Amino acid sequence: MVTLMTGVISLTFEVIKRKWNYTISNYWYVFFAAICLLWGGYQSWHEEKMRADQYLKQLETSRPSFDVDIGFVWVVESEELDPPELTMFPPVRGTFVVIVATVKNKGTPSIADHWELLIRSPDGMERKAQTINFPPLINVPVAPGNHQMLTRDDDLLSKTSVPIPTGGKTQGAITFVFENIRNEVFRHAGTQYVLTSHDINGNISTATYKDAGQMPSYPAFFPGLKNPDPIPDEHH
Repeated sequence: MVTLMTGVISLTFEVIKRKWNYTISNYWYVFFAAICLLWGGYQSWHEEKMRADQYLKQLETSRPSFDVDIGFVWVVESEELDPPELTMFPPVRGTFVVIVATVKNKGTPSIADHWELLIRSPDGMERKAQTINFPPLINVPVAPGNHQMLTRDDDLLSKTSVPIPTGGKTQGAITFVFENIRNEVFRHAGTQYVLTSHDINGNISTATYKDAGQMPSYPAFFPGLKNPDPIPDEHH
């Protein structure tokens, strides 16, 4: 492009010289040559930038992009469970946490694994939970007067162990335990439940649920789970 432009300018100057017998100063040759060089440099930069932007766009759409959302948190201490309920969880003393979450994938298909739960109390103290195997059944209070029965088919760890397709989402539940920690440690307004996972490239997705200090309004059931029929509360 630069060679073409300088050639056109040189030809134009030569025509002027021969037709009107007018000699153009070398200053103008240098001036227009500099303009051509600047324009050529700009054109090269612009083309490289366009290619780089296109590459970054392709790169962005060629990797997983998870959005994790917490829809429900149930915190219960082992001492609060009735004998039939206690058999649903491992025989340990402490506090169990059941989280219902939704994972959406806006990028390439990928699994989500290495799920972790961190509790951050208002005073800044942090505690990390242990993931436990999903019980055969969990009778979870989801709305006043109603429970929802969760089964192992609702286990989010299993659901996200297979790739989530582009534009797809999956919903499920994860169970955690804080051994030898009383429930009262978590029952404070402002307590944060931080749920994290990793995609196949090791990128971390995080969702945070903040305790408002009062019973939140949950739906009677969560779509996407195995059994959407609410079970009447037999304990109240």
